[in-house]
Amino acid sequence: METSGHRPLATTTVALVILMGIHVVRSSFAMVVWNIGEGQSPAALLLIASGIWVAGLAGWAIVPWVDSPRLGLRLALLFAVLYAAGHAVRHPVLTPALVSASLVAWLWMMPALIGELGRPDALDVMVPGILVGSALQVAGQTALHGLDLSMLHGPLPGLGAAALAGALFAVWTATVTTAPSGAAAFPFPQGWGLFALGPYLVLQQTLLTNLGRVQAATGLEIEQASVLILLGLAAGAAAIPLASRPLIRMAVAPASVGLAGAFILPGIAWLPALQVLAAIALAGAMMPAPIPHLRRSYLWGAAGMLCGFALTFLFYSRYEWTELWPLMAALVALASLPHATTVLPARTFRATAAIILIGTAGLGVSRLTQRPFAGPPSEPDETQAVRVLTYNIHMGFNAFGLPDAEALARVIEATDADVVALQEVGRGWTINGGADLVSWLRWRFPGYRLVYGPMNGDLWGNVILTRLEVFESGSLRFPLRESAFRRGLTWATVSTPGGRLLVINTHFAHDSDEDRLAQAADLLGFWNGRPRSAVLGDLNAGPDAAPLLRLRDGGLIDALAPLDLDAAPTFPAAAPRERIDYVLTSPDLRSTGGVIRRTTASDHLPVILELRVR
Repeated sequence: METSGHRPLATTTVALVILMGIHVVRSSFAMVVWNIGEGQSPAALLLIASGIWVAGLAGWAIVPWVDSPRLGLRLALLFAVLYAAGHAVRHPVLTPALVSASLVAWLWMMPALIGELGRPDALDVMVPGILVGSALQVAGQTALHGLDLSMLHGPLPGLGAAALAGALFAVWTATVTTAPSGAAAFPFPQGWGLFALGPYLVLQQTLLTNLGRVQAATGLEIEQASVLILLGLAAGAAAIPLASRPLIRMAVAPASVGLAGAFILPGIAWLPALQVLAAIALAGAMMPAPIPHLRRSYLWGAAGMLCGFALTFLFYSRYEWTELWPLMAALVALASLPHATTVLPARTFRATAAIILIGTAGLGVSRLTQRPFAGPPSEPDETQAVRVLTYNIHMGFNAFGLPDAEALARVIEATDADVVALQEVGRGWTINGGADLVSWLRWRFPGYRLVYGPMNGDLWGNVILTRLEVFESGSLRFPLRESAFRRGLTWATVSTPGGRLLVINTHFAHDSDEDRLAQAADLLGFWNGRPRSAVLGDLNAGPDAAPLLRLRDGGLIDALAPLDLDAAPTFPAAAPRERIDYVLTSPDLRSTGGVIRRTTASDHLPVILELRVR
């Protein structure tokens, strides 16, 4: 007989494992890209990341053979310690090592979790727990205004991670204590049922629960996007019992693939609908088989997680390969089809209610922590210059490859700039840590208007922040040429005492001289000689390189030259040796002061300039 409270405890355990797993997967990818392997080829990044994942997935082959009643608790304790340490320590070597070890421990812990919950109610806790864990992640990121725990400043990541780690170990211990005695191991799906887990989690992180993605697709802001996602998760939890009907599972497969491929349709109804279909498909894949083949199922589970890793790498190898979404949905749906069982899952109203409560709490924290808006600052008068800043913020990672968005914000704040041009601003790529920096910047600088221009896909681009009135704004993508990484420009026309000022924020290719030269021509074509114009950005070329010569020949002036700063290096921040960040202006603007500030908050140095608009 089941001990009272076992099922809610078990569901909570799964939810915490999923929440913390999302954190370590995101952090691990980010450490590989921005720390361990920064500057290396995609093949080298794949090799590094594969080594970490293979070490973790070995646990799926080993753990089921270990006869130890407390193995799960030991692995949970190990993971909890590594997870807390990985968030608390900020060191260019120790942090990536701890994060990588956390991922390995999490992957070893997953089959142990399945074993601990390997009882006749496993279907009723695993799938609801996965949905509740996803809701915790969305609500937490909403409460933090777009950031994840690892992106916070100072001791907060360590304290938050320690609290989650302690909660996981306590709840797992309580789950084991309240487990029904003498229960036989649960016959998980024959063959490839557990395979669905890896593609399902990737579909969630790249599309369904990606706050930046949903905002880009719907035009909603972060709180509204969070509500939409959470409603989909709640509806998915409520729909889990439908998975017991084979005909419904058969209908789910083509419907989910079709919806995943129709993400560009106008409107928002498709998102909750796909979330419901994905939940039904996952529950169908988790249905018990008549004859238990546990070790075979674990091996298929490992294959599914490896497939999830491969799908993630492929998705970002083309900088958002969105055509993979139908494939992800198909892999989840197809895993549910071979099962003819009619086992009826328990009602999932508790999970549905939990998702609603979690979402309400996240939105409440978001509302309560809004930064006060003191009103627009006084505009500079005719005797004052307009202060502009250009800054490549490195996706929120500092010069040593460690996340710290607040340090960047403090650098921006200290400049007291009227116009801020930021490059490398992300909205939710897993390989960048999943942070929605656009939403966070909007929250962090309430006195500024924000213009975002997507460049490489929808979730990587440039931002203009300004406390001046914005009359018009927009963005332009440059044509793809040699480089597969799309670049472009973001622009805004703002009010100044001397008249309207056209601000252009751009970022040229890093890997092709020919592309940079062509992008200089693209930029000149957009500018078209308009007066009162300022071009700010990372041009990835020196002052005497061909792209800069073309821009100067086209009529733009290096605004730092009159200040004897035209040779001052801006990159790399830890030991600057080359200048690649610029403020270029039309001839009718005059620079009256400027500075290149030394800081390691990013891998570039911020360039601050005062311009007189005439």
